[in-house]
Amino acid sequence: MESARKPVELDTLSDRFVYRGQAFRLPIAGSFQSKNLSVTLALLEEMGEVPRDIAAASTGLSIPGRMELVSGEPVVLHDGAHNPPAVNELLDDLPSGLVCVFNCLGTKRTQEMIRALEHKVDRFVMTETSRPSSVPAQDLADRTQLPADAVANPLEAQQTAETVAGQNGVVLVTGSLYLLGEIRSSHPSF
Repeated sequence: MESARKPVELDTLSDRFVYRGQAFRLPIAGSFQSKNLSVTLALLEEMGEVPRDIAAASTGLSIPGRMELVSGEPVVLHDGAHNPPAVNELLDDLPSGLVCVFNCLGTKRTQEMIRALEHKVDRFVMTETSRPSSVPAQDLADRTQLPADAVANPLEAQQTAETVAGQNGVVLVTGSLYLLGEIRSSHPSF
């Protein structure tokens, strides 16, 4: 199955942006970032603070946990989408066939997020965080019709997903900023 997958072109994860005739690529991924930048530029313009060279001003811009590329083989993306609208925005930019590491807090619209993810996910690796309101991994695995593993430790869940995805696959880690924080704090390369 791994050999049938085509590698993701990482360039497709960035977004072209035009502002007052000045075209450039945002160094951050996700089409929703163009919307965010538009609002920011409108506010800056209103304040009289728009930089002359937006491309130069945005060089080096990064937003950890928002369509953050953390690995290339397989592609591993971290995104803290933690409600259905954010999940749907995220999915607009992603291919089908994902392996998804997921957890969320019990106060969130869990089932709606899982259902939205099912449109692009082939397999889940459900996990949990140390937060008291974190939904248990097995409970999440029981809520989907897709194949799902329950791996309590978030870093081990990501490693499991990377193995399942294979070198040419795509792993999405999402559902909770707490989840991303726990992986980041326990992973040596962060």
